[in-house]
Amino acid sequence: MADKLVTAEWLREATGEQDVRSAKAEDLGPHSGLTSELVIVRSVHGADGEPGVERTRVLKGVWDEVARGKQVRFGLGREVELYKAIQPDGALNHAVLRQVAPEISYAGFNTDGTKLVLMENLCNKGSVEIGKFFGKESLHNWARELDDLPDGVDWVQVSRECFRLAAHIHAATWRDDSLIHLDWLRTARWRRGEDREAWEAVQQAYKAGWAACRAREDLKDIWDSHLVACMDSALEKASWDGFQARLQSEPWCFLHGDFHPGNVLRLEDGSIKFVDWEMVALGSGPKDVAQFLISHPSPALRRAEEKGLVDGYIATLREGLAANGVPEVPTSDELWQMYRDGVAWWLSMLVIMLPYTPVPMSRFFHDQVAAFLHDHIPDPANAPVLRA
Repeated sequence: MADKLVTAEWLREATGEQDVRSAKAEDLGPHSGLTSELVIVRSVHGADGEPGVERTRVLKGVWDEVARGKQVRFGLGREVELYKAIQPDGALNHAVLRQVAPEISYAGFNTDGTKLVLMENLCNKGSVEIGKFFGKESLHNWARELDDLPDGVDWVQVSRECFRLAAHIHAATWRDDSLIHLDWLRTARWRRGEDREAWEAVQQAYKAGWAACRAREDLKDIWDSHLVACMDSALEKASWDGFQARLQSEPWCFLHGDFHPGNVLRLEDGSIKFVDWEMVALGSGPKDVAQFLISHPSPALRRAEEKGLVDGYIATLREGLAANGVPEVPTSDELWQMYRDGVAWWLSMLVIMLPYTPVPMSRFFHDQVAAFLHDHIPDPANAPVLRA
C-alpha cells in the first residue's frame, strides 16, 4: 500500500514542501509495529536542474482493514491529536514533550481508521530500542540480537534518564484542568463524570477476559494463588462510584499511557525519544513508572534497582511540582503508593492478552506481575481496580 501512496505529489500536499522532486517508499524491515506498517520514505528535494538533496523519514501507516478497525475501536487516532497538541500553539505546548517526541512532518487520521504519521528517521541517529538493555532474560529479547548496544551504558542508566524526563512531563501537566476538556485523551470524559456506560462495559470485558484466562487448559498450571486472589478482589470491588471517588481524590497529570522500554529509543548522542503515543491519557504519573519496571526487567533486576530508580523519579517530580508552585505536593510515601497501584495497568493487560497469547509469553507476563504483587500488594484486599 505504501509504495502506491508515497509519491512526490502526495509528499508535497501532505507536508507543504514544494521542492520535492521525487519520493518513494522502502521496507523498514523488522522494525514494523504490531498494528502499523513502518516504511522508509526516501525523497529528493531541490529545484529542477540543480543537484538534489536526499532526505529519509519514517512513515507509520495504518490501512489494513482489521488494523483500521482497532484504531477506531480503541481511539488510537489520539496519537495524531497528541502531535498536533505539542506544537507551539497547542494545548500541550511543553518543551520537554517536544524534546522527547519525534519530529513530525505530517500526521493525519480518518474516521475509517486510516492513520498516517510521517516522522524523522531516528535510525539515522543511531537509535537503539532501550528494551534491548534488559538482556535475554526479558521475553522481548528472546528472538533478537543484542549486538548493537553501546559500550558503557546499562539498563539502570537509561531507565534513570527515562524517569527523569517522565517526571518533568508529569510535573509540567500536574492537575492541569484544561486537559480534562480534551476528549481524545483517555479518561478525560470519565474525569468529568461522563460515559459511565462505557466504563462499565470495560469492566465487564475485563471480567470476561479473566474468565477466558482461567478457562485455558494449557495455562491451568501457571497460576500464582496470590495473583489470582488479587485479580478476583480487584474485579469484584470495581464500581463507578468508587472509581469516581478515586478520580476526585488522586492527583493526576498527562501520561504517555504505554510507557514501556519498547516504546523508548536511545540515540547515539545519549538523548532519549518516546514513541508510539497511541494511549495518551490523564492519570497518576508514578503508574507510568510501574508499567515500565514490570514490563521488561526480570524480578531480580527490578528488585536490585527499584528503590533507587523510583526514589529518583519521585525526587525529580517533587522538585518540579514545588518549582511550579503546586500548593499540595504529595509526600514521597504517597507517591510510592501510587507507584504500587500502578500494577493495575498490568492486571488489565493480563486479562486482555492471556486469553490468546502463547504459553511462554503468557507465563512470562504472569510471572512478572505475580512477583510485583508479592513485593508490593501483600493483602489482596488492597489490589487496585484494573485500569480503565
